[in-house]
Amino acid sequence: MQHHIVQILFAVIVSLCMSVIQVDAQCRSIYGKGVSNEDIRIILKGHNDLRSDIAQGKYIQYGLPRGKDFKKMVWDNKLAQAAQRISDTCVLQHQRITDGRWGSVGQNLHISMSTANSRGAEWKAALKSWAGEYNRYQFGKTITKQNGHLTQMIWADTKFIGCGFTNFLSNDPKFKYKKLYVCNYGPGGNYPNRQPYRT
Repeated sequence: MQHHIVQILFAVIVSLCMSVIQVDAQCRSIYGKGVSNEDIRIILKGHNDLRSDIAQGKYIQYGLPRGKDFKKMVWDNKLAQAAQRISDTCVLQHQRITDGRWGSVGQNLHISMSTANSRGAEWKAALKSWAGEYNRYQFGKTITKQNGHLTQMIWADTKFIGCGFTNFLSNDPKFKYKKLYVCNYGPGGNYPNRQPYRT
């Protein structure tokens, strides 16, 4: 039986976001949560490979020029703990994170929904959905809600990342089974009137 899968993308310029976490009314049951060591490896590799590809000019054909001075991204437990608290609400909504190490913290969200449950996180699919926004971003133009996931991933000055994940049963009558992915970035990107990297 083929199950319907819906991928919902939601992007925001977090430096302008003042959202507050909602009560976790969507969480009827939790099937799985947290980020494993293998998940961390996938998340870091996905981000660093994308940044490396842009540095090597592999996205020139898509309108992204060769970049330089990309920091290699590393895992941060404090950012991960904050991301997990957000994913545990089972609500697709940004929360502004305050961290004294940086002026702002960036944030990417992704949710998948299905009519049948499947255990485990699918981080490669989440990262692919964010990175796939390259066809909605033109370098030198304004960063928008349609491409803000991508630009945060490739923001050259961002070095630290921490993520959370929750697999849960929701109150949605059609797509009950959902997986919420949250990643926090430090320092955050997506500043108005700035480009994600130098050329």
